[in-house]
Order: sequence, then structure tokens, then C-alpha cells
Amino acid sequence: MDSSTAARSSTRAIRSACAGPSRCASILANLTEFDLVNSLHLHGDFFRYQPTGTGDHWEYTDTVVQCQGQRGVLEIEFANTGTFMFHAHQSEFAELGWMGFFEVEG
Repeated sequence: MDSSTAARSSTRAIRSACAGPSRCASILANLTEFDLVNSLHLHGDFFRYQPTGTGDHWEYTDTVVQCQGQRGVLEIEFANTGTFMFHAHQSEFAELGWMGFFEVEG
């Protein structure tokens, strides 16, 4: 996510119809050209993360750190409805607007 995309995402929530036992799956990739390390932290819930998107190894966490070009699969199973904030753990990225919200509806 570049800084212009991040700024737009901070003003609109990502809507999700996933609540309860439903899982929302997404590909997470660090495609930033000039930032070698990036991260994603989710508030209010945990998610399953599979590095590189292959194999049987899954991590259960609320924070993922990726090097440049790295990718993986995120599976978020929201236990509740509501608004959940996500952001980078590097303050310089958060200051550029790299943050947003998942709006989970039932």
C-alpha cells in the first residue's frame, strides 16, 4: 500500500460481511518500493497468518512484519460486529496515513 492509497483508506472503512464463524481471507503483500520492512497490526481481534501463502504452517497473531516483496495469507475470523482499526507499527507510516478500519456487519 503506498501513501496515497493509505491516506484514502484512512477515511473509509473496509466493509466486511464476515461475523461470527465466517472467515475473511485476504492476501497481504509488502509491495512498497522504498520501505524494506512494513507491518500490519489489528486492534480488537487476532487473525491467522500463513507466510508466503503455501504449506500448512499458520501463525495466530495480531501483528505481522513483512520484508520487501514478502507475501502471505490473512484469515480474520471476527468474533463480534463493529469497527476494528488496523495500522502499521512504524510511526512514520502511521503518520502518512497507513491506517484504516474494518467495519464488520452481521
